[in-house]
Amino acid sequence: MSVALTDQTGLREWTTDAGFHVLQIHYTADPDKRSEEWKRQARQGLDDLGWDREFELNWSSVEGLPVFRHAWESEVHVAKTPLAYLPEIPVVRGWDFGLMPACVFSQFTPGGRWNVLAEVQGLHTGIRSLCRLIKAEYLPRFPGAKYEDYCDPAGFSQSQTDEKTCAEIMAEELGQWPNRGIQTWTERYDAVSEWLRGETEDGTPLFQMNSCCHILKQGFEGAYHYREMAEGRFKEEPEKNRFSHLQDALQYPATCNRLGQGLVLHPTPEQRGKIDCPHEWVESGAVAGMRVCWRCGQAEKNEADLELEALAQRADRFGEIGEDVIDHLRELGIYR
Repeated sequence: MSVALTDQTGLREWTTDAGFHVLQIHYTADPDKRSEEWKRQARQGLDDLGWDREFELNWSSVEGLPVFRHAWESEVHVAKTPLAYLPEIPVVRGWDFGLMPACVFSQFTPGGRWNVLAEVQGLHTGIRSLCRLIKAEYLPRFPGAKYEDYCDPAGFSQSQTDEKTCAEIMAEELGQWPNRGIQTWTERYDAVSEWLRGETEDGTPLFQMNSCCHILKQGFEGAYHYREMAEGRFKEEPEKNRFSHLQDALQYPATCNRLGQGLVLHPTPEQRGKIDCPHEWVESGAVAGMRVCWRCGQAEKNEADLELEALAQRADRFGEIGEDVIDHLRELGIYR
């Protein structure tokens, strides 16, 4: 533990555990800079963020405009004691992909609160490696848990180097398919903001997060921000950096469980095919020539194969297709 040796106005001196002697000096160490008049003059031309960066000892103040600056309060939203895992309700995982794949573990309690329990983020790795890390080190923390997964919709698209999608890899490694999260930035921002601002009748915050979620906390405190394009002008969507992946992962469950609404879940296998579904198809990397509706799970041959089958039928009936095309259809196993 660091030991403070001196703590006077604007001046703090201490020795760290490693034996380093530190002297921290704030502008208020100068008696002439303690008046409100001096501060008023010094602040001219600076907004709150600029003042924090230039004058205050605020280590969470970063370049750019913090995304959740109007809703996040560390003293309110970071739990003072560890949040309990509740085995009787699902653990909801949010996922983001890329070379820094990320996963957030949370629970929506029967009392209407959202508890964020843990975070994990890979570095220059793939989703399969992250899934295996989670199986080895994180699943034992939640014995007997049932999981619901929500992910970046891009996880249902095939990569240019691998036929399998991230969603299919997750299904292989974890034994269940994820739900497709909402991609629209405005909806994701609004959903998280609602939770951060919400509180119960007795004033208890609806959103709380374990203190072990260091990257999420830094993101909320400003590392997740809008980039400044020119003086006073910022980009419309947050900067992509090492803090944005876990924030994105957190947002997908939030959009599927807005305040006052329940989780939007995939139908069970028993329900598939029994609902009126506006199909949204994705190509299946697991079965060549098939496509799958991510909403209801219905699978069918893709349009290209259906067209080839139609050609084969025409060849059978009318002999209208050349022998070279028929040979190709035979190779595909469509025409015999």
